Amino acid sequence: MGTVFRRIFLIGLPLFIFFGMYKFLAFFGMPGSINQYINNQTMKLATMSPEAMTFAGLDSLPFEKHSHKLGDYSGALDKKLNRQLVEAKTKLETFSDPKANPTDRLTYEITSWLLDDYLAGEKFEYSGYPISQLSGPHVNLPSFLTDMHSINNQKSVDSYLSRMREMGRVLDETHARVQEYANNGVVAPDFIIQKTIGVLEAFIEDGPTGNALVTTLPERLEKAGGFSDSAKD
Repeated sequence: MGTVFRRIFLIGLPLFIFFGMYKFLAFFGMPGSINQYINNQTMKLATMSPEAMTFAGLDSLPFEKHSHKLGDYSGALDKKLNRQLVEAKTKLETFSDPKANPTDRLTYEITSWLLDDYLAGEKFEYSGYPISQLSGPHVNLPSFLTDMHSINNQKSVDSYLSRMREMGRVLDETHARVQEYANNGVVAPDFIIQKTIGVLEAFIEDGPTGNALVTTLPERLEKAGGFSDSAKD
């Protein structure tokens, strides 16, 4: 089914679009309306992925604790996500009121369909490939760090460097996931494996000093401003 981040993104983004998940305080307390409940559940999904929190623009929140991390790419988080969505679907049914106003009824039907569609796919857990030449953390995370992780102060730089160090752990977890798929009879065709290896080799062929994660940083520091020459070094 692809990376955990992509799966959370596919569930969370439509909810952001349809129901305006900007009401951060809806995360707290018992929801009283279906819109508040959906905001609550969307925030819970987002907090399962540091990348999703960054994508939602939450790195600047006071006391945030996610911007220096990358998500869990092991099967454990997949199972946790599935349990969360099953629970969300069960509680959503309490809002199934034929007498509800048309807007709330439509909200219920869209969200119910979205959750049912996702959970139905969980029956085919090993139906795809964890990585390929086009997708996977080796493709998604470098662009995420260079394009989505904001650089605007020393804390954001430290978080960027921390996330770069986290990539080793992510790749180890992805390797274990590929092996888990293989143990369940799912192995990518040879041409996909060869092209994926080619992408990985291209990513490291210029060494650390030639990697985009490093070469783009000075320009981003210059653009952000406020960094002394010694800090840039």
